[in-house]
Order: sequence, then structure tokens, then C-alpha cells
Amino acid sequence: TGVGEGLGCWRSLASITLWCQLSNRFGVHANVEQCKTLLNLAGLHCFGLEADPEGRIDAASCEARCCADLSCEVWQFHPEEGCFRGQPHLCGSGHSYAFAKLSVGGRLRPPHAHPGEVMHKGSSIAFSNVLEVEPFEEQADEYMFELEEAAGFGELFKGRRYGPDAEDLEILQYCWPQSRQPPRCCHSSDYHTCWRHPTHWATCCRPGGEGLGDFFVMHDVPAETRANLHRLVPNVDLNRTAFEEKRLQWRWGSEQPSAACSSRVAADSPTSAQVGESLQDLATADSGATLLGVVRFMAAAGIRLSRTFLNIGAGTCGSMDPLYPLLHAPEARGFSGLEVDANASDLEQCSAALATTEAQVTLLNLALDPTTAAQELRAPLSGLFSRSALGAAAEGSESELLPLDVLVVDIDGADCLVADEVVQIAQPKMLMVEIAFHIPPPFRYSMQFDAARSQDLLRQYDVRKLDPIAGCSLSYAVKLFWKRGYYLLRLTHTDAVFIHRSVAHAFEAALGRV
Repeated sequence: TGVGEGLGCWRSLASITLWCQLSNRFGVHANVEQCKTLLNLAGLHCFGLEADPEGRIDAASCEARCCADLSCEVWQFHPEEGCFRGQPHLCGSGHSYAFAKLSVGGRLRPPHAHPGEVMHKGSSIAFSNVLEVEPFEEQADEYMFELEEAAGFGELFKGRRYGPDAEDLEILQYCWPQSRQPPRCCHSSDYHTCWRHPTHWATCCRPGGEGLGDFFVMHDVPAETRANLHRLVPNVDLNRTAFEEKRLQWRWGSEQPSAACSSRVAADSPTSAQVGESLQDLATADSGATLLGVVRFMAAAGIRLSRTFLNIGAGTCGSMDPLYPLLHAPEARGFSGLEVDANASDLEQCSAALATTEAQVTLLNLALDPTTAAQELRAPLSGLFSRSALGAAAEGSESELLPLDVLVVDIDGADCLVADEVVQIAQPKMLMVEIAFHIPPPFRYSMQFDAARSQDLLRQYDVRKLDPIAGCSLSYAVKLFWKRGYYLLRLTHTDAVFIHRSVAHAFEAALGRV
């Protein structure tokens, strides 16, 4: 196999060197007429692209403008949102909002390196879940390459990246190009001429009546080809040494954490056995399962509940909402609470999502901020409690604050500041606040409220877009709510879960000192 100037490319089945074909597509000498789609991105959502200044052009024009811009790697077009192009941070199907479902697009150029960057990447649909600093931990990124026909046959390759190095790239080849078909290559007398290795025949022809395979792993990829494909397949430039050093710096404490973070109680001890399933699964539970588990535990532990909740930033109240599992569980019977959101259309969907709940739910269309939250919520919150319930819940209480059970705050803004105002008029036993986890300990940060800009920010808000300056950091939340009598119980992928000191004794007895 070789490449010569003006001579094109030779390839043999033995070497499968495909970079020579690709070099004409996006080499340094490529011009705009040579742009071809390397990856079809239809149905995916690419983050980090810029809106095209021309506005709402059509898909063909969007692709052409990306092709003409040598710095443009990827273009995406949405019939309602318009054209976006540039160099994406991440393209994925896990973030399948309306944009991804209706978008078309493609990669026209290979990704260029970003030396020194550490990519934060994850698989959950909530943008605040894009937290995995190890980008290859959960599953391999997979990319398909379809090459033009050459020497009478075409090839289809699949690349799976399990790590940042060339050796971490698994290359698979399609079993059945035009030159290799089952009648001749599976059971004919000369079938062995189709395959470079017996395992390829075994994978594709599946002896034993298991049907035909689609791809086989190429174990004999030439080093040069692997290096070139390593450049082609999108990568994450991860400084592992720096990451390990910083991860150790951010760790707090000298003991290994247990399943419930701070527990020192043996798993088979009597106190741990009393906990039951409600707390045993906290180590892997998401926000909704955690909230339901804590409520069940408090009820089982004999803690007097008012059976009330307040959800600020309820949105559509769909399955991703932390209160969804509770409100669709048998425990919902007897609960009452407020679902608060600034978006009226979202609350209409919320009403439909909660149509079958046995809880008594009141919807409030309010845009809360730290200066008005307590004032605007005092009357609606008080309405949740009858005089007898207030008297019973306040019996033995250390304050006259409204005895709320659960407070959830997720407004993609000044979350901690709004929550802090609410706990001036209510004393939730459990507090769940969304955390800006991309700002790690020990840094204390919170978005501040600006009355002059608040309405503009509210009009521009889009739940599908990540605002990196919104919210508060974990260190900020821990310090703020510690002063209000709240202890950190655990973290989920998106939230911090606090419990009030008035109920901490029950958790300490079950899990060890919280």
C-alpha cells in the first residue's frame, strides 16, 4: 500500500490501509469542494457549536457554510432553531431533547486536538449530570466510517474508543462488502481466501446455525493505520496525572467512605439492619429514589411527618423530577404540597403528569428570587397546614417555623440563595438542592441575584442549554446550610441532600454519625 503525489492510492486486503483514501478528504491541502460527510449526526445533539450569524438558513446552506469555513468541523440544522456549526465538545444520543430528535447534520472535518483540556462528560439527559471526569468509564464512544468504493469494492469500518491512546481504539470491519459475500465466503471450497484470520470467518459466518455476524474485530491493524484512525476518531485529551493529583487534593477525610458516605457501622450490625431497603440503596440511588427512600425511612423511624412538600423549579413534573417517585408511590396518599415554576406551559404539563397522584398538589406560576421568595411563599405554605397539624408538628419543636417535610430547589439560577430564604419561614426535614458540581471543593461559589437583569435572564432561559454560572457549588451549600442546622447526608449525580439536625439522630443511629 502506498501513496504518491498525483498517483492516488493503492490498497490491498492484507493491509487495509484506509488513511490514503481519507487524506484527500480532509488533508491540509483540502479545499471546500472536497468536503464530504465523515459522520452522520442526525438524531444527535452536539454541544459547543455556535449559531450561524445568517440565522434561519436551510440545511444545505448550513452544510455549505461549514464546508467553506476551514475551522468548522461539524454542522447541525434544526427546522425551528436554525443552523449551528463549529467544533463540538460532545455529540451524544443520551441528550435526546426536541433538538436532537429533529436535527440533521454531519462531521465534515476530523476533530483537532485541544492540548491540556480535561473533558467533563457523562450519559445522563440532565446537563448538570455531565460530570464524569473519566470520559471512557461507562461505555465506549462508537463511530462509523463508510469509505468510497476502490479497486472494485467498498468497506465499512467502526471505531470504538475505550481510552485516549491509539492502543485504546478498537477497530471493527464490516463482514460483507461488495467483494465478500456469504455464498462464496462462508461455506464454499475457497472460503479461506476471503479472510485474513479464522476468527473473522467464525465471527461473520457464525458456525452452528446462529446466523450471520455484522462486524469482526481487526487485531492486525498496521501501526500507521491505527495512528491515522486515532487522529480521525474524536478523542478527549485527558491529563491523567493532573487529574489524579487534583482528585486526591479534593478528597476530604482519612477513612474509606461506606455505602452511605459517612457510615462507620458494620453492614450486619443491629442498627444497620433496622434501616431496611429505604436507606440500603442510597449509594446508587438517583435523586428521586433518594427522596423516596428518606421519606420512607423517616416514617419507619417514627419521625412525626406533616406530609408536606415544596418543589421550586418543578418544570413539567416528569419522571426526572426528584418528587416524581414519591408522588406516584403509595406513600403519596395524605401528602400535600406546592409545585412552583416560572413557566406556565410547563406547569400545564405538570398538571397532566400528576393527574394520577393521590397527593393534593397546588400549582403556582411564580418566578422566585432571593428577595421575594419568603414573602411570596409564606401564605401558600401556611395553607398546607391546618391548625391541628401545626400544633401537633410543632410539639417539642425548637422553633415556630412551618414544619415542612421536603424542600426541593432546582431553578438553574440562585438556587442556594432561594433555598436559604425559604428556610427562614419553614423548617424542612429534608432539603435537596441542585449543585454546580463542575465547581469542585474547596471553592465556594453561588450565582447572585441582580434585579436589573433578572427579567432578561428569565426570558433568555432555555432548559436545554447549560449555564455554567448558574447554581452554587457544593462547598458553598455545605457552609451555608450548616449555619441553618442542616447536615449533608449524601450526593446524587445532580443534587446535594441535607437533613435537619432535629431528625439527624435517627439517621445517625442507622448509618453512623452523619
